[in-house]
Amino acid sequence: MTAFSKDIATAGDMFAEVAEALQTVRTHLGMDVSYLTEVKDGDVVFRAVSRLGGKGLFAPGDRIPYDQTLCKRILAGELPNLIRDTEHHSCLTDGTLQTSIPIRSHISIPIHRSNGDVYGMFCCSSTRPNTTLNQRDLDVVTMFANLAAKSLNHHLDAADHLAALRRQIREVMERQLMTIHFQPILSLRTGQVRAVEALARIVGPTAPPPVPGTVEGWFEQARTTDLQVPFELNAIRLALAHLRDLPAKVYLSVNVSPATLSSALFRETLDAVPPSRLFVELTEHVEIAQTAALLDQISWLRSREIGIGIDDVGAGYAGLSTILKLRPNVIKLDRSLVHGIDADAAKQSLVQALYLFSEQVGAFMIAEGVETVPEHRMLAGLGARLGQGFLYARPAPAQDVTRGLRIKDIIQLP
Repeated sequence: MTAFSKDIATAGDMFAEVAEALQTVRTHLGMDVSYLTEVKDGDVVFRAVSRLGGKGLFAPGDRIPYDQTLCKRILAGELPNLIRDTEHHSCLTDGTLQTSIPIRSHISIPIHRSNGDVYGMFCCSSTRPNTTLNQRDLDVVTMFANLAAKSLNHHLDAADHLAALRRQIREVMERQLMTIHFQPILSLRTGQVRAVEALARIVGPTAPPPVPGTVEGWFEQARTTDLQVPFELNAIRLALAHLRDLPAKVYLSVNVSPATLSSALFRETLDAVPPSRLFVELTEHVEIAQTAALLDQISWLRSREIGIGIDDVGAGYAGLSTILKLRPNVIKLDRSLVHGIDADAAKQSLVQALYLFSEQVGAFMIAEGVETVPEHRMLAGLGARLGQGFLYARPAPAQDVTRGLRIKDIIQLP
């Protein structure tokens, strides 16, 4: 239970704004207690409570059988939303309700979910009759109940969305709906395939709303749940299963976020991988946080001679200070620098500077997203050694790529 003052308490931080509304209403009307309830599994569950002096009839988490509450009869239209004295209503004089909940005056407003379903009630009660309660008081409670419902639905809808994402992500893993495609990375001078990047593809269910049906959308949504690490590791394991089918001199590149790289499960996943056949491409859409766990894993990768790459260089995510700190083996130019570089002098200057920088720190530079012959020629002229993009080869199922590489590992350059 989270307490906000001696007068209000909730069953969780989600109800903080509701608790403040309850306290305002209870104080305004001079009632003993106000509370938000949820109708659940045949009970009424108290979720947030404001009590005079912090003591009173109910506490968050308390449960009362739904059949024994005013709630049921108000929702059924058997009782009004405003009751000045329960003893004036014949359906309440049988003693059942009075024994469980000694209420004499009461105002109650139904709370509905965004889809129209009843969630529970926003209530204000006293153990004494209150003959001064009027329509204006009911209007005030209704206004605060509506504000509480808006706040509550914001949190509940977000929680429902998150739960739906978790179900879909689990479905992908449990039903093995993720497959791996490879895209070659080649020498811009000879056309020889030097590595392949593993790219996940999802088959089956539609992508989690509201993300368009892209693979990037799946991984972005996984990052909003507690399934990011297992989801990324699932893709890495699938990619590693094809490593033995690659020619001996062709590297495998797998993408991993800093969060997954920092986890103990990542080390377990790569523990049996042959050294010198793999490089790990660190990808992130925010500045990479250089945590102790991340740096420790980087050191472990180096000890096993597993290469380290940094993706999206030049996009503002991986700064030069990050590159200096992590000392990667591979620097991957963001496609935004590659696109149209043949006609953009500023991009040419920046890429040439990054090439010289990569040489100084002992890293290979890969130009990603090469799509035209002029882009290829310009990048090769600027000193870039490796390239990847639709101009050379589109991503294809891993088994097709490995089958082709057994026969031929040279791509005809333009």
